[in-house]
Amino acid sequence: MDKVPDLVTMGGLTIISNIYGNPAVSIPVGTVNDLPVGMQVLARHHRDAELFDVALHVERENPWPLVAPAVTAGSAVSTAV
Repeated sequence: MDKVPDLVTMGGLTIISNIYGNPAVSIPVGTVNDLPVGMQVLARHHRDAELFDVALHVERENPWPLVAPAVTAGSAVSTAV
C-alpha cells in the first residue's frame, strides 16, 4: 500500500490561504541548522498591499543576508551568494 503524503511537510500550512484565496507572503526571518526559516503572514481579501508593508518592515528591521545553503548528502553549510 502506498504511503499517504504528510500534508504539513508538503505545504499543509499554506492550504487554508489557497482554499479561501487570501493573500499570503513568506518572509525570511532567520535560520535553523543553517537552513532558512520563513514567517508566513496572511491578510484579508484584497489587502495585498498590507502584506508588502509588513514584509518591508520586517526586512528593514532584520536585513536578510544573501546566503543560500549548500546541501550535500545529509548536511548543509551556508555560503554567500
